[in-house]
Amino acid sequence: MNRSTAFSALAVFALIPAGASAQMSVDETMIDAEAQAEILTEQAYLLANQRNDFETAASWLRQAAIAQAPSAATVRSLMNAGHFHFYARRSLDAVSAFKSAAELALELGDTDTAASAFRNGAFAADRGGDVETAREMLQQSISLQSQTVAAEAAKQ
Repeated sequence: MNRSTAFSALAVFALIPAGASAQMSVDETMIDAEAQAEILTEQAYLLANQRNDFETAASWLRQAAIAQAPSAATVRSLMNAGHFHFYARRSLDAVSAFKSAAELALELGDTDTAASAFRNGAFAADRGGDVETAREMLQQSISLQSQTVAAEAAKQ
């Protein structure tokens, strides 16, 4: 189900008269997990942009990531959740989101994004006072970047 279909389903429900809506409820299975993830993602960005409610936006992005099939979009949701957690001054949650993004990026074979996620996690850990985690994540980032450089050099 694509985004416009999901919005159409929600719009139709919103147009039902109040008395009828008390007797009816939207069957959550009508809107598949991917569509729910897209809606949560859009709402999270709107919330962050309009009200600077980064904590809620981060939570919604993580929920969207759980609902999505593993993909680059899922990694982006987790990365942005990490950034929003950091903006909300929740460094431990930011580190967790960045680590999840890095691990998923590695599963998908995207070492550049994984390195970036580990680097962002290292920064968040350092700002949160967890120097050991910061060192570990920075080392993982450097290792992945070295592998990428070595692979590129081998191609030439």
